[in-house]
Amino acid sequence: MPNEEGEKKIMNEKTQLEFIEILESIRHKFKPKSYRFLLAESLVSYHYTFTKSATEIKNYTNEILEEKNINAVSLGFIRNIIEEKQED
Repeated sequence: MPNEEGEKKIMNEKTQLEFIEILESIRHKFKPKSYRFLLAESLVSYHYTFTKSATEIKNYTNEILEEKNINAVSLGFIRNIIEEKQED
C-alpha cells in the first residue's frame, strides 16, 4: 500500500518541476528581477525536497541560474525560503 505522505512529496516535486518549466516558457513576460526571484524561489523549493542543506541548495540553484545567465542568489536568500517552507 503506497504511503500517502510519500505520494504527496512525489506530486509536489513533479508540480515544482513543471512550474519551473512553465515559468521558463513565459520568461519574456516578466521583468528580469521578478523572473530571477520566481525562478530562484522555485528552484530552492524544488531542491529542498531532496536535501535540507542550505549550502547544497544554494550550489544547485546557482548552477542553474548561471546556466541561464542570471545572477546567483545568496545563502541568506536560500535560508529565508527554507524558513518559509518549514513554517508551512
